[in-house]
Amino acid sequence: MKKIQLKGLAFVMGSMLSINALAADAEYTLKLHHMLPPMSMAHTQFLEPWAKK
Repeated sequence: MKKIQLKGLAFVMGSMLSINALAADAEYTLKLHHMLPPMSMAHTQFLEPWAKK
């Protein structure tokens, strides 16, 4: 019975370690999309400066 528990514990610990390693490498690139023309006031004075931050 102890062998089964030890194997199960080893499996759970290995799974947790691999999940943490995958989460650390995540990098995202977000894009802003809207239906306004590029010369609109909302785009030039609000959305564009906000997206640059």
